[in-house]
Amino acid sequence: MIGTTKPFNKVELNNPPRITWAMGLWISLPGRSPPTANGIKAKAEVKANSVDARAPTGSAVDAVLGDSVIVKYGDYTYTDRTDYTDAHAGLEVCSIEGTKNNGSSIVYNNNAATVIGKGEGFTVTKVTVWVSVGTDDVPVWLAVEVPDITGYFSVNK
Repeated sequence: MIGTTKPFNKVELNNPPRITWAMGLWISLPGRSPPTANGIKAKAEVKANSVDARAPTGSAVDAVLGDSVIVKYGDYTYTDRTDYTDAHAGLEVCSIEGTKNNGSSIVYNNNAATVIGKGEGFTVTKVTVWVSVGTDDVPVWLAVEVPDITGYFSVNK
C-alpha cells in the first residue's frame, strides 16, 4: 500500500543530550539578564560650535564633536573637552551624517574620518555615539543616537 505510516510507541535515546560550554568572553553573567537601555536617552550639551584644530591640517569630524560637546547617558558622561574633568570616558563617535560647508556629504562610520580643515565647518544631521551599559567587571558598549547634537560646527583658523 502506498502512503502508509506506522506510529511509534517508544523512542529510545542512545546518546544523552550534549552540553556546550561557552568559551572566551561572556557578555552577561550566568543567571543574569544582559543590560538593557530601555527608557534611557542620551542627552548632549553643546559647549562650543567652533574648536581649535588638533593637527596642522585640521581635525577629523569625530574629534571636532568630541571637543565640542558633552554627552550624558544614565550616570555616565562622555567628552574630550579639556575643561571638563568629570567625564567617565572620552567621546567615542560611532557614526555621523552631515554636510560640509562646501556641500560634500559626511558619512562617518567608526573609521574613515572626514577631515575638517582650518576655517571649514560642517552641519550635523545625525550622530550616534558609544556608551557603556555594562559594569566595570563586564564592560558592554551600546551605540545610541544623540538627537541633541545638531547644527553647525567648525574648526578655527
